[in-house]
Amino acid sequence: MKKSLLYGLSLLISGYSFSQDISLMYEPVEETDYMVIRDLVETNDDHLLVGFDHHNASDIPTAGIMKTQFDGTVVWAKTLDVAESAAGCTFEVVEKENGNFLLWGLSKEVETDHMRAILTELSADGDELWSKEYDFGTNATVAYTINKLRINNDGTLQMMIAVFSKVIVMQTTETGEIIWAKSTSIGAPDEGGKNPGFEWLSIPEPDGDDDDDEEDDGGGACAGKATNDFSLLRYSADGELLWNRAYSIGGYTHGKTLARSPNGNILVAGFIDYVPHIMEVSVDDGSLIWVKTFPGATLAFLGKAHLSVVDDEIILDMSSPAGRQFFIKLTEEGEVIEAMQSKFDVVDYNKLEYAEDKNVYFYGSGEWTPGNYDGMIHRVASVFDESCLLEPSEFAFTTADFTDTAEVAFTPFEEDFTNQEDIDVSTIDFHVRGKFACDIFLGDENVEEVLGMTVYPNPALNEVNLQINGDISTITHYVLFDLTGKVVLSGSINNIITTLDVKNLDRGQYILSVVANGVRTVEKITLQ
Repeated sequence: MKKSLLYGLSLLISGYSFSQDISLMYEPVEETDYMVIRDLVETNDDHLLVGFDHHNASDIPTAGIMKTQFDGTVVWAKTLDVAESAAGCTFEVVEKENGNFLLWGLSKEVETDHMRAILTELSADGDELWSKEYDFGTNATVAYTINKLRINNDGTLQMMIAVFSKVIVMQTTETGEIIWAKSTSIGAPDEGGKNPGFEWLSIPEPDGDDDDDEEDDGGGACAGKATNDFSLLRYSADGELLWNRAYSIGGYTHGKTLARSPNGNILVAGFIDYVPHIMEVSVDDGSLIWVKTFPGATLAFLGKAHLSVVDDEIILDMSSPAGRQFFIKLTEEGEVIEAMQSKFDVVDYNKLEYAEDKNVYFYGSGEWTPGNYDGMIHRVASVFDESCLLEPSEFAFTTADFTDTAEVAFTPFEEDFTNQEDIDVSTIDFHVRGKFACDIFLGDENVEEVLGMTVYPNPALNEVNLQINGDISTITHYVLFDLTGKVVLSGSINNIITTLDVKNLDRGQYILSVVANGVRTVEKITLQ
């Protein structure tokens, strides 16, 4: 009866419908630790692969990876112990054809303060198979991004790394050996330039054709900065710099996210003097087509932003300085259609993922409450439907044409990059418990059964009987929740058997919760 969620145990919602929304929170068993979801992808066997950061009591981040069932049930979770690492983070997880996984992240070396990218292959069970480090030396700043990792059709890997003054684009073998790698600065090392490489966008063919022809794999564009001007660097599949442009569109401009527009061009979103903006440029030569800003809105310096294009609809999701997360639907020309916002504060919000075959969206992040962060995974049929997580935006998002623009000439500085070596990385089992969002806990890992509770019939049609097999004096009421956290039914418990009328509820999965002596007992109910 009493169900608890620990690493390797079940969330008790098997047999779910893909159309049902779920919202799950994950937290380490150690109460002083916390975790933030960084990346989330669907696997070929209908599971989810989740990259996360784990912070301990000393607030030192460690990279982690977790595999769950499609309903969020934890299959296994691991953290990475990187040799001589002062800190580490996760940026991307990718599944290989053989069922293994690649984890792409960063680490900072203890003795040297060198920044280094870490690539690790793990088995389907999360065991480390091999690891490579790509060391690019000491850097005076923490400004450091590492996006993206792409598996090409021939099995080779395409990836991007960026630090404060340079971006490194490279192609490796499937085991991480460098085939070619280019280090590009906005100008020569003594000429400045900063923060290149906010995101890498794969563009398989220069003409915008998305055919996955093997010979066209690996090209892409990288967003960056030339001094305070936003810039784009466009590379071929062989690492050749095809074109580069900078755009002077404000005193301080960031291009935080890239996507292919429905017409094949490049979409960019970020901020102009901290005012959110979106722009379209030509995929052929980078020429500017249009720029729009969101008057009155702000995007923090460390705020997150991500662009998705689904069925020719553009979705911009971003986090505000106040910690709110927004989803904004835009036309192909950048005009706002509708907007939603989170009902709670988020930290390190990360990207929206669309599972086309199941017609659902996933997004992950961390919920912030005073002194704590919980990793979140949400699966929703639409991010534009109100739920216990999302509500219509209080901010009236509109866009305005931005015409004070100019293209700035600059000459990037290029050199070969070859700094790689094997590195010792081990995986450690990571115990994580979960709960439904909106404070619907699934249980306490230290209690196996505190209340004798029987629910029948289950599955049910019109009525559900709740039978208490013991003392009911400490029980006051029951609550029935749907999988989004919404209370759909509640009532008092005065007898050994209580009958719940469920004939008017939608068919699907529900969680019945009863509290006795301060401890919650839950049971899954299916209505059919």
